[in-house]
Amino acid sequence: MKKLVLNCLVIAALSVMVAFTSCGGGSSSGGGGSSSGKGKIIMKTKGNVKLNFEGTGTVAIDWGDGNRETHEMGKIIDHYYSDFTERTITIDGKNITLINCSKSRVTFLDVSNCSTLRHLKCHENELTILDLSKNTKLEVLWCSDNGLINLDVSKNTALVSLDCDRNELTSLDVSKCTALVELDCSHNQLKSLDMSKNRALFELNCSGNLLTGSALDALFRTLNSSDNEKSIAINHNPGVKDCDETIAIKKGWRFRELGY
Repeated sequence: MKKLVLNCLVIAALSVMVAFTSCGGGSSSGGGGSSSGKGKIIMKTKGNVKLNFEGTGTVAIDWGDGNRETHEMGKIIDHYYSDFTERTITIDGKNITLINCSKSRVTFLDVSNCSTLRHLKCHENELTILDLSKNTKLEVLWCSDNGLINLDVSKNTALVSLDCDRNELTSLDVSKCTALVELDCSHNQLKSLDMSKNRALFELNCSGNLLTGSALDALFRTLNSSDNEKSIAINHNPGVKDCDETIAIKKGWRFRELGY
């Protein structure tokens, strides 16, 4: 609230400047003042790019190859490079709520200056690091099929849907994500999983990990119990034949077998 009041005062006093740097977008060179970072995304890619944004107004994109463009929100934006040299893309926009940069060979993604972000879809890329500590409004995160070895979602307390399958995660803590309703953390290297704080959860896929029978039983004991229909997938874990599925079944969870 204090930040909102302060921003209003700044807008009132510096209306001309704000008109130029709407929502703190600033110039694509990144040389603005303290508010210039908001709405700015930086990414690096080794290939052709397909992007999509949702929010207010337009996005200004510096493609890192000498080309700069402005696009309306909500449109699919394609950009082709003459070769596959790694390039840095800089995006400025107002109130960006969704970013989709999936399947674009993205090696680096900085969304720390996009505080309005609610949906992030960056799956099927080449990310090894993803910092989401500043994205406290994030509700949907799809970051599957990357090379992530760590994923910290402790600041993303509004998260409802998390898909982080097919990475290199050895641990995953979603205890702060109490609004979470669906989680796909399959095909990682998890040896344990605690869902005791996730009372809204109704869909869980943790197949293809390193969960033993005792680890699966411990997971079942942390699952919520409610009248809502809930499903869980645990296949392709070493403890599938040794675990006690009745622990979860008695809580209303239905087991589903996935074909991968």
